[in-house]
Amino acid sequence: FKEDYDGAEPSGNSLAMLALQKLAAICGREDYQKTVEKCFEAFAERLDQLPQALPFMLLALDYRLEPPRRIVICGDCAPEETRQLIHAAHSVYQPNKVVLGAEGAYDSFVAGLPAGKSSIAYLCDGRACHESSRDPAVVRRFLQS
Repeated sequence: FKEDYDGAEPSGNSLAMLALQKLAAICGREDYQKTVEKCFEAFAERLDQLPQALPFMLLALDYRLEPPRRIVICGDCAPEETRQLIHAAHSVYQPNKVVLGAEGAYDSFVAGLPAGKSSIAYLCDGRACHESSRDPAVVRRFLQS
């Protein structure tokens, strides 16, 4: 028997399903996603018959149905430019987004960036990445689209 009721507190299964999906999106771990698929199979009948009893599991299902938007912000955390990009990434309500950061010297990994350049945000959805940007307004528009 698996606990499936999301009351005042979400069930452990619902929390685990959402967390595993987020980890799968961040780490690219297909085994995490396969575990979540098995959980959805186990709870499919309950989700079909009484979805209102599982609101947090429905969030996990929503995450599965719409691939998350990913924003990777590279650069030192201290400069104002970096803080503005981080603020822009968190200023838009997008429940399925994943915001990651890479602090420190990153320009040796990115062709064409001169040493000492400030932060940059890489914008991706599904399995495709879009043009990177240093503009917080572009980050917000990406999340709103």
